[in-house]
Amino acid sequence: MNLRTLLCVGCSLLLVGVKAAEHREFLPGAPLWVEQAVAVRQEANPPEQEKADGALARDIEADQKLGAEVYKEIAEQVTFDETEEIGGRVSAIGAKLALIANDTHALALWGDKRFVKLDYKFFVIKDDEVNAFSVPGGYIYIYTGLLDFCESDDELAGVIGHEIAHASFRHVAEMQKRRSTIDLATLPLLLVAILTNSPDAGNAMIGMQALSLALSSGWSVEAETSADYGGLQYIRKSDYNPTGLLTFMERLGARDRLSPVQNLGILRTHPPSSERIQFLRTEMNNLDIPIQRSKVTKSFRASIESTDVGSLRLMFGEIPIHDFNGSDAIPRADAAVEALNQFFDKEPYLMDFEMTSTGVVRGLNRRLFEVRMEDLEGQNRTLNETIEEVRNNMKRALFDFNFKIGQSRTPR
Repeated sequence: MNLRTLLCVGCSLLLVGVKAAEHREFLPGAPLWVEQAVAVRQEANPPEQEKADGALARDIEADQKLGAEVYKEIAEQVTFDETEEIGGRVSAIGAKLALIANDTHALALWGDKRFVKLDYKFFVIKDDEVNAFSVPGGYIYIYTGLLDFCESDDELAGVIGHEIAHASFRHVAEMQKRRSTIDLATLPLLLVAILTNSPDAGNAMIGMQALSLALSSGWSVEAETSADYGGLQYIRKSDYNPTGLLTFMERLGARDRLSPVQNLGILRTHPPSSERIQFLRTEMNNLDIPIQRSKVTKSFRASIESTDVGSLRLMFGEIPIHDFNGSDAIPRADAAVEALNQFFDKEPYLMDFEMTSTGVVRGLNRRLFEVRMEDLEGQNRTLNETIEEVRNNMKRALFDFNFKIGQSRTPR
C-alpha cells in the first residue's frame, strides 16, 4: 500500500467520535448504531460545575493550540483565496453559522456532548478538488473546487455547518483519545499530511495502522452522520435552506457513482452513504422541514433560456424540455416553470408522468404545460414529432432526477 493510499485511509478517520444519543422518540428512523446508543443511554452525574468548566476550557485551549499549529503547516503548503468574492463569501456565511453554533447547544450524536464554543476561522484553499475539512479549534477550510460544485449559498452553508459541527463535537480529539498510539506531538503533521496530501509526509506514517483499524470499525460514517445532524440543527436556525445540505450530498453521491475512478476529494473523507442521506431526510421530516430542491440547486430546478431564434426554452437542470413560441410564450413558459418545479419537488417517478396525444403534459394527475402548433414556428418538424421529443425529454429528466436522489428516497 503506497503512502497516498494510506493517507486516504487515514483521512477518513479524522471524522470520528464517541457514541452518544438522546431520547429515542427524538430520533425515529435512526441508524442501528444510534438505536444501540439510545438503549444504553448514559446519564452520568456531571462533576462540580467549576471543575467541569475548567476541564472544558483546557480542552478548548488544547484544540485551539493544535488548530493553530496545523494552520501554520497548511499555510506553507497551499495558497489561500482572500478576495471578497471568494474568501469574503465563505467568511460571511461562516460568520452567520458560527454565531448560531456558539448560541446553540446542539445534540451531538457522536463526539463531545459538552457545549463547546469556539472562535471559528474560515479559509479558502485555491485547489480544484471538491473538498472541505475542519481541524480542532474551529479552523474551517473550503476548497475553491467545492465552491464551484455548490449551486447555491444554501448548499455551501450546509457544508460549512457540517464542518462547524465536526469542530464543535471535537471529533479529532475523540480520535486521539480512542487511538492513544497517535502521539499528540505528531498529530499536527499527521493532520496536515492527510488533509493536504503533502508529498513530504513520511512522518505521517505514525499512527496509520491505528487509523486504518479504527476506520474498519465504521466510525467514519457515524461521525459524519453526527456532523450532518449537528449542521442541520445550526442551519435550520439560519436564513439558509436546510435542503441545501441534502442536495449537496445527493449530487455528490451521484457524481461518485458516475465517476468511481476519479480523484475523490471530499468523497474520501465525507462518504455520502445512503444511510447518512436517509437519516438526514428522516430528521428533516421530523423537524417539519420541507424538502424543496428547486429552491436550493440548479440541477433540480426548472428554468427558462432564450434561444438564438427567439424561442423560450424550458429547461430542467441542464436538460432541454420544450421551446415556447407565439404571442403568449412568456406567460406559458413562466407557468410551466412553476408547475414543473412543484412536480419535481414532490419526488415523482417515471410512472407519475404522462403526455396526451394532443400535447398536454401531465404530472401526478396535474396539467404541467401544453405543446401547441405555434411552438413549431421556425422548426422543420410536425406536431407529433415535437410531442414525441417532449415526451422523451421528460423521461430523460425524470430518469436523471431519480438517479441523483436515488440513495435518499423511500420506494412507494
